[in-house]
Amino acid sequence: MTSAAPPDWTAGTPRLVVYRCQLCGHAWYLPRQACPGCGRTEVTPVVSAGAGVVVASTTVWRRPDVSPDGASPVGIALVDLAEGGRAMGRCRPGTPVGARVRAVFVTEPAGHAEHAEDGEHPKDGGRLLPMFEPEGE
Repeated sequence: MTSAAPPDWTAGTPRLVVYRCQLCGHAWYLPRQACPGCGRTEVTPVVSAGAGVVVASTTVWRRPDVSPDGASPVGIALVDLAEGGRAMGRCRPGTPVGARVRAVFVTEPAGHAEHAEDGEHPKDGGRLLPMFEPEGE
């Protein structure tokens, strides 16, 4: 990659990073050594504002006997980000395709989620996760 990528949610920093090829302009989410469109290695990381449109969503129903939070349903969405690229993250169950959303980040320690403030890391061994909420809420 041409530029060093800033840390993202996988490293404990609440943000999404999109990558853009300097040659063909193709954009994608999640780091790769080369552009999946043309194969060039001149890649620039771009910090995403997290806004996008839901292109697919589903609700996962978990078994109560193995779920620490009492088997509450979990929504999962694929979102086309405004900067390009498609990201996956949590959403409210029943989020419709076509909804305009924005990424927020939640920490999920021991069976429950809390919103993470910018720069805050998960506590108590929890994990930081992107969650797409409807814009304007």
